[in-house]
Amino acid sequence: MTPNSAPYGTGIISSRSRRLRTIAAVLLVGIIAMAIYGARVLVPAINREAAAANGPTAYAGVSPRFGGKAEAPRLNLTPRQARALRINVIFEAAYWVVWLVLVAALMLIAWMDLREVSRSYLNQRRELWAIAAKAAADASSQGLPASESSQSRGTGFDGRSDPPTGR
Repeated sequence: MTPNSAPYGTGIISSRSRRLRTIAAVLLVGIIAMAIYGARVLVPAINREAAAANGPTAYAGVSPRFGGKAEAPRLNLTPRQARALRINVIFEAAYWVVWLVLVAALMLIAWMDLREVSRSYLNQRRELWAIAAKAAADASSQGLPASESSQSRGTGFDGRSDPPTGR
């Protein structure tokens, strides 16, 4: 084994693609963790604070459905509590904006990985066609069809890894 060989062998997945997939996996774990924390802890806590500030949900007023004007209830907050609630709501909005940026970054990395895999696949196809063209050129110089030439030399070009046996 050579010192520079990849642990996965030489395949369609390059080292750049593996690196992109590792970054994508870390981002995906972070996105899932943020979504769970945001949905289970952050949002309910802020909703509880806002509900406590509103007091009882039912209030006296005329329903706007019947042409009257319903006034919004006054919050039972001190200026300091109102400022703290405002900061919590801003923090929640910023939290979800960061979450959306991470999702967009994950999509970008997935697109970059797709491009890398496509490029690697195209290069391997080109190499295969170059080998086939060289084999055809060698066979035509010997006066044989390309398939007979590759079988007689045992290149494995016919899809088998071993040369044909004499059955």
